[in-house]
Amino acid sequence: MTCSQVRLALSARLDGEDPGFDPDDHLRGCAGCRQWLAQAEALGLMLRVPTRATPDVTEAVLARLAAEKSAARSAAAAKAARWTDALRLGLGGIAAVQLLLALPGVLGLEGSHAHHEVAAVAVAFLLAAFRPALAKPYAPVAVVLAGCLVLSAVLDLSQGVTTVGHEAGHLMTVIPAAMLVALAYRPGTPPPMQPAHGRREEVAVR
Repeated sequence: MTCSQVRLALSARLDGEDPGFDPDDHLRGCAGCRQWLAQAEALGLMLRVPTRATPDVTEAVLARLAAEKSAARSAAAAKAARWTDALRLGLGGIAAVQLLLALPGVLGLEGSHAHHEVAAVAVAFLLAAFRPALAKPYAPVAVVLAGCLVLSAVLDLSQGVTTVGHEAGHLMTVIPAAMLVALAYRPGTPPPMQPAHGRREEVAVR
């Protein structure tokens, strides 16, 4: 018997199969085959040792990512809320001052015709400060009116027919107008809703 034949027989016996002959006589006189058998038995023992199951961390990772995203959204929402509150407070305060400055003209105590426009713009600013949802529809009109008032004030000042103190209320409209735009287009502002009649027309076409 050759070593190759003996090792095939030994391999079959290790696998629980019939080797076909007894290879032990050859093993007693062959150190190489004995060494081969020892290595094969050690390898078989290693293969039979159960491996530890790797823990599945997918759910834990996904849960951690979800928690981090939720925390980030909460932090962003809190920051946006603080920014909104600051804009509302500032806009309401300036609008109240503007309205007080315009009251003498509205009541006929002063002759400037622009006091009525200033008062109207101040009322719009106050409404937007109390109800931020009105900021977006008010913003274009308020910006145009503020621009007209500032332009009128600059022209009057350039012609020397008035003073800076007298036009202070008109010039101040730029600040609340900018705050109104910031309030209207602040992060997280929902888009305007589609008109109901457009939806009904779409359904009718279908």
